[in-house]
Amino acid sequence: MPPSRRRLLELGALSMTALGGCSGLGDPPPDGTPTETPDGTETPDPTATPTDEVAPELVCGTGPLPDAGWPLSERSVGRTNYAPDGDGPTEKPSAEWSVTATPPERGEVRFTRPIVADGRIYVGRNVAVGTSVPKPDKQYLQAYDAATGDRLWEYAIAGTPQSVATTDEAVLVADRSTLHAVESGGESARWTHEPDGGVDDVLPIPDGVLVASTRADSDDTVVALLSDGEVEWDVTVDAWLDSSLGWTDGRAYLATNDAELVAIDTDEGEQLWTRNLHDREDRNPATLLVTPCAVFVAVDEALYAADRDGEVAWSVNKSFRDLATDGEYIYGVDGDGYARSLSIEDGEEDWEEFRGAVNERYTDGFFDGLAIDDETLYAGTLEDGLLAISTDSGDVRWVLERDLDGVSVSVVDDTLYAAWGNRLLAFE
Repeated sequence: MPPSRRRLLELGALSMTALGGCSGLGDPPPDGTPTETPDGTETPDPTATPTDEVAPELVCGTGPLPDAGWPLSERSVGRTNYAPDGDGPTEKPSAEWSVTATPPERGEVRFTRPIVADGRIYVGRNVAVGTSVPKPDKQYLQAYDAATGDRLWEYAIAGTPQSVATTDEAVLVADRSTLHAVESGGESARWTHEPDGGVDDVLPIPDGVLVASTRADSDDTVVALLSDGEVEWDVTVDAWLDSSLGWTDGRAYLATNDAELVAIDTDEGEQLWTRNLHDREDRNPATLLVTPCAVFVAVDEALYAADRDGEVAWSVNKSFRDLATDGEYIYGVDGDGYARSLSIEDGEEDWEEFRGAVNERYTDGFFDGLAIDDETLYAGTLEDGLLAISTDSGDVRWVLERDLDGVSVSVVDDTLYAAWGNRLLAFE
């Protein structure tokens, strides 16, 4: 199968950044026996079936989920993208309301994924410009009424909004250099945090906020902030962050650009262990999802399931760029156009659906930002637009075509909120 367009576009950037793309689907990892890592743990190669060892019990639920709304980018601290009480549209929907961003003088507007809390939608308003065009002096965190789409307020920041989340006290918005904790009315910031290495990821957890940043010496630092923005502790990891942070039951997890899985005790502020997943040199960005008894890491055309001690229970040769779980199955999509469902217990495939567009140069696949509710997976592709897939069978329920690139969604109750190019929409 031809390589994905994401792969072709990003190969040239590997020398300048830790980000990469998807390679051809199904390419097996290099042959060879496991090797010993410096800490004495084995480096398992991905396998198409579970390992011969007895797998630990991995089916133990999703971990903590929000009581309502979609308050974090992947909804929960475990990055599960799961709304069990959601009842999103199972038949082709129409838009209840739609907001189109005012075009800037230069560049194009893109909204970040919709964050929904207390009847409001929070998004970052990004302006994408070419390399020869100066970036705007200001960009914005914006708040909208979730029922009507009316804009309520906006808060200006200097950099491009990378992520948005909510806590009980504030709305968090991060650009590359600064994390802002913004008052609920958008008037001002309660506090800001500017780590030396910039802001790579932000994850609100009970009693605080975790912030990951990469310094110039190529180490990554995870900092725990209290609710007032003061630093409680920091932990240095000897590699770049290559995934989002995930958290559950007093532990934070991350994947590095060395294909290592790291666990941190967030009560004590101590690194617990590091496990190397494999020694391949071709590094792609990792995707991480956490449950109370397992960590799932998609990296370099493979998905690994590890227990709380970092021992790999199973691994499969499947690519994923975004993951979700309902506690029984892992759902995922990739840049080569596949949506899949796998058993959490042993990695056995439940179903697979191809929705990519293939031509002689590349395959267009799924975007980041999927969501699942009790019975439906919602995700977007360049070919189809926005589509809904049955989580039971993999059958496509509906497709909503629209001439815009990039879509990320959040499902709350019976409404599907979408950031779709320069538009923000609510579907029922």
